[in-house]
Amino acid sequence: MSQDTNNETEEKRFSKWHAAGACLGLCVLCLVWGGISVQHGFFPGHLLRNAYEGAKAARASLHYWRMQFSDDLWSTNRFSRSGVTVHDPTRTFEGYTLYTSGHIQGAILIDMEGKVVHQWKLPYEQVWDSSGEVKYPRPPHQIFWFKAKVFPNGELMAVVEGNGGTPWGQGIIRMDRDSRLIWKYLGCAHHDFTIGDDGRIYGLTHKIRTEPFPGLNLDYPCLEDYLVILSPDGKKLDEISMFEAFANSRFRNSLEKYGVKTPFGEYFHCNAARVVTANTARQFPFASPGQVMISMPHFSSSLGLLDPATRRFVWCATGAWRVQHDPDFLDNGHMMLFDNCGNPDVGGISRVIEFDPLTGGVVWSYHGTAANPLISEKRSGAQRLPNGNTLITESDSGRLLEVTTTGDVVWEFINPVKGGKNGELIPVISTGERIAPESLDPSFRDFLASKKTQTKGAP
Repeated sequence: MSQDTNNETEEKRFSKWHAAGACLGLCVLCLVWGGISVQHGFFPGHLLRNAYEGAKAARASLHYWRMQFSDDLWSTNRFSRSGVTVHDPTRTFEGYTLYTSGHIQGAILIDMEGKVVHQWKLPYEQVWDSSGEVKYPRPPHQIFWFKAKVFPNGELMAVVEGNGGTPWGQGIIRMDRDSRLIWKYLGCAHHDFTIGDDGRIYGLTHKIRTEPFPGLNLDYPCLEDYLVILSPDGKKLDEISMFEAFANSRFRNSLEKYGVKTPFGEYFHCNAARVVTANTARQFPFASPGQVMISMPHFSSSLGLLDPATRRFVWCATGAWRVQHDPDFLDNGHMMLFDNCGNPDVGGISRVIEFDPLTGGVVWSYHGTAANPLISEKRSGAQRLPNGNTLITESDSGRLLEVTTTGDVVWEFINPVKGGKNGELIPVISTGERIAPESLDPSFRDFLASKKTQTKGAP
């Protein structure tokens, strides 16, 4: 082999190593540049961040898709008892109890002894169509009803959610007493809805925002929350972004200063919407009819009053609660909510508090006892009953309980459904409500009385 051939071979080898080194260097440079661009927000940082966030979301979605007993719909069962375990009819507010459970796409109505008197069931696969904002619904075992409301004639409205997806809101449906669909709204509705004096429905939706909201210096992409307003027959009338409502208000700087995006891409995680009725406004001087109280637990555990007419927040407050759910207006001018993680006293991490919204002072609370603590990091709620008692939904524990003003438990119901290999899991109860029989139409009361269901709890 000639010297020239040897030199040519060496040059080719050197050229290959040189090319490989150049490629490696270019990759390192791209990696460094990518990291700097993501940190400082210039090209191509937003593209890389979007791809990273999308990959994380896809991985989480696949993880939940495979789970039979997801940790958002099932919890560890901490009770040996089941069904109705306490009932003192001399001190309870007697009636039916409506609740939603993580094991079923439905709502269950029980009597004071825990017997099922009626159920509503409507699988999402029979509701969804291609017009829905959710293009790929979750599998059936990951879909559930978060909130349900029964009407005097037996019709029922429910918020449908899909666990493990983003957005997870699936819509709002209304059905007759035999679970036949009346109408559907297939926007990404989640958590809650409330009905105004005029029959309009106020709910919550969310969407993924990839582009910056004009004038708001936040971290994108993120999940943008909305207040949606529907007609009584489920048609969308308006949708107001929480970003817009803050940008238009005097609280704008607070959002930019204190707003922190969670690992799930949220700034608010809005979980309750309560419209101010004419009757409510008489008890709350800072509120006007048609305004809507919004719960924003991931924004400094705030409550905000949104005025749809001006599309802005007119009142905002934090208090002695942490990661709250289900704020309600009470007839005495106070408010009540489920404080998921703010209990400083004996009992569990959670409590129900009644407070003065003008001063923030807590005037009543219930947090359980050392033997029976109140523990629920997610969901949960409370309903003030006509006799002064409070019905509490302890979601994580799959438990409903009625307590007196002095903290005595006079009624307790524990979800009788169990899961896991040895029954160590219990379905989450998302919401619960006590219903006075006399509030129902006579025809629906007669229908319930004619039912022969005797099964304890839910099948």
